Amino acid sequence: MPVRAVFGVLNGLFCAWAALQSFGHAGWTISMALVVAVLGGCVVLASAVAISLLPDAAVRRGAYLWGDSLVTRAWINFAFGALPAIVWAMLLIHQLAAGPR
Repeated sequence: MPVRAVFGVLNGLFCAWAALQSFGHAGWTISMALVVAVLGGCVVLASAVAISLLPDAAVRRGAYLWGDSLVTRAWINFAFGALPAIVWAMLLIHQLAAGPR
């Protein structure tokens, strides 16, 4: 379980970085409070999904397509954790940041 939590935190940080970098590079003005909200939300959402049983329940163990390796499990956890984190970041930035200059 601790490995999943660490993986969720790293996943959330990566998703927050990707969203902030994407909007910032496009010319959006993002306040520091919004950066903190995006970082916190992404980490919490990705960690919550990573420590839940959702990724394991969604993909049957031993399925021929997925296999049973550690890399496969990490990829599934990344995909399931990244989705809510990216959606959170994109919606928050789009609604609360100043648009492109």
